[in-house]
Amino acid sequence: MRFETPKGVSDIWFEEFDRRKWLYSRIEKVLRSYGFAFMEPSPLEYLETLVAKSGPEIEKEIYSFEDKKGEKLALRFDLTVGMARMIASKQLPLPVRAANIGSVWRYDNPQHGRYRWFWQWDAEIFGSSNPASDAEIIAVTCGIMDSAGLKDYTVAMNSRKLIEV
Repeated sequence: MRFETPKGVSDIWFEEFDRRKWLYSRIEKVLRSYGFAFMEPSPLEYLETLVAKSGPEIEKEIYSFEDKKGEKLALRFDLTVGMARMIASKQLPLPVRAANIGSVWRYDNPQHGRYRWFWQWDAEIFGSSNPASDAEIIAVTCGIMDSAGLKDYTVAMNSRKLIEV
């Protein structure tokens, strides 16, 4: 029996757990102040859902497997796909402000500072094409940085449309 953590995975010990909970509470407080509601997409998705969103190349970057019934499943590699699937499955009035803080998995060759299992936060305004929604996501992000006590940061923006011209 091995008593070590698999390569590319990091156990979360007491002090780190407490620091994370402190940070998550700051993130949640800011997101709720902007009117975001929290949801939790399943950590398991149908492989075809993830491939449809990200293309067949994504299979090389995720954990996927066939279950005992022969269904092809995968661990989520981000939060957006599951949140979008959940929103699409309901007839909700748009726009919808949805948020999550959760763990994700990526099949990767572990290097210093990169892990196969990690946590991320996500905030989405589904159903809005208004540029003000993008500006709000930037404001939320700055609010989270401020709430966490970070003072010296830079917000950089780009546009794929400008780059692809």
